[in-house]
This record gives sequence, structure tokens and C-alpha cells, in this order.
Amino acid sequence: MHLYEREDFYMYGKPELKERTRNRLMAIEKIGMSEVMTAEFGVPGIMSGLYIEMVWDYTDDKFEDYLIWAKSLIYKKGK
Repeated sequence: MHLYEREDFYMYGKPELKERTRNRLMAIEKIGMSEVMTAEFGVPGIMSGLYIEMVWDYTDDKFEDYLIWAKSLIYKKGK
């Protein structure tokens, strides 16, 4: 099951954020991250610490900056 298919990853009572959350969960999967603990995302042996609350609360710019950082770390450590 894909991260974006998990209803528990969507903020209850905030349907206006559903599409943004879905897009962010898809972006997380695209760079190779998965759920490593309850509602915490990362790549085993490389990094973790992206919690669902960060997916919900980060501004677009801050979330993009996080993904850039995570991608660089995953690429560097994955080689």
C-alpha cells in the first residue's frame, strides 16, 4: 500500500489539506522514503525523522527544502 492511500495520514477535519498532503506523501515515496516508525518517514540505515505533523504543517518552501536535503543525504549515503 502506498503512503498516500493510508487514510490515517490525512489530518482529520481538514479536507482542504487532503490534496497537499497526498502530493507530499507521493513526493516522499518518490525519493525512496517509507514509514520507518509510526507516522515517521525515512530510509532505513540512512535517515529518519520526518513526522506526519511536519508533512501537514510545513510551508511549501520549508517542505521543499526538507526534500532537497533528504534527497541529497539519501543520494550521498546510498552510494
